[in-house]
Amino acid sequence: MISVVIPVYNAAAHLNECIDSLLAQTVPAFEIILVDDGSSDESGQICEKYALKDSRVKVIYKRNGGVSSARNAGIDAASGEYLIFVDSDDCADRQLLEYYYEHLEGGGMPVCRIREVTEMEFTNELQQAGPTERPYSLSRFMEFFCAGHVNSPCNKIYCLDILRHHHIYFPEGMSLGEDMIFNLNYLRYAPRNYYVSSKDLYYYRQGSQESLSGCFRMDLFDLQLYMFQQLRLFLEDMNVWNNENKRLYFQLFWNRLYLTLKIYKDRQRTVRSPEMQEKICAVLRDPVWTKVWTECRMGKIITGKMRIKKMHVDLLRLSGGK
Repeated sequence: MISVVIPVYNAAAHLNECIDSLLAQTVPAFEIILVDDGSSDESGQICEKYALKDSRVKVIYKRNGGVSSARNAGIDAASGEYLIFVDSDDCADRQLLEYYYEHLEGGGMPVCRIREVTEMEFTNELQQAGPTERPYSLSRFMEFFCAGHVNSPCNKIYCLDILRHHHIYFPEGMSLGEDMIFNLNYLRYAPRNYYVSSKDLYYYRQGSQESLSGCFRMDLFDLQLYMFQQLRLFLEDMNVWNNENKRLYFQLFWNRLYLTLKIYKDRQRTVRSPEMQEKICAVLRDPVWTKVWTECRMGKIITGKMRIKKMHVDLLRLSGGK
């Protein structure tokens, strides 16, 4: 059986749609665990309504602790052999669980394709054919990572025994990057071959959650350094710190550093303060820029766009970050 964990916090606007998409699955053997994380709207009543209507639905009520805390509570409460996560404002294709059931015995790790959709698209039929199923392997992990298949916890199925035996939980002290850390910890013990569904099976509501390009926090640069440190440790520990993975790793690292700097500069235009200016100067002084650029140059992966970004960084350094 598969346990479906849905963290719920003030999700009344879309919760019915989310749960209905799961109850409409083409296979019957699953449970839904709704974790109400201290909602102050009607989410709790909606959860209770579904639990009374369908014996496969269970509800956990807890104090607000954030999405990681809610997911961890779901891990502890799950009784299935496998587990998936669904966010309360998203929807699952009716064949999502069928896809997982069909592929669990294949010896690899099935990953579903996520489609980002607008509010209007949610009202239409979303089932569309896609390219053939795409395989990936651990030896080319950064290709899998750069394709956007690693970070989300909503496109994978997890073996509950692995999670519990190795005490793998979402880090509750983080509010950005916690999903990546959780997944890297899990992928250390998961099958080393991955394959992605040939059609969209999970529908992510566009603009409903934070993305890196749309968020600001003073420690964003430090978090980027930490996450790339953890990613490199994973590649080294799994003995796949090879030339191809290195090339993609440093290229992505450079572009992510630049994006983070751009977020700081965009913030500086609206919030002019000595603290903001000091932070930008500290970011520009960090030796990581030189280290990563050197690796990009040695790996011969510098593109024209990267050179333009490098010129911009150098000019900001000369101007004191202004």
